[in-house]
Amino acid sequence: MTETEKPRAVIDKSLLQGITGLPNDQPKRCLEALTSRYDAVVALELSEEVLARYISSTGDVKQTHRSSP
Repeated sequence: MTETEKPRAVIDKSLLQGITGLPNDQPKRCLEALTSRYDAVVALELSEEVLARYISSTGDVKQTHRSSP
């Protein structure tokens, strides 16, 4: 591993659920801290499941729109 490479961290369901269950802006800050230190890897299916549960339980849905070139 070179100095520029980050160690890989595999994120499991319990950690991802714990992070998304934090209040306010803490999930964002935790994920930023994690990705600044590690090359974080999460299975796509796992992230979809956890996010769907979070949205259905909180109703916190924010839409983003990409502008077409």
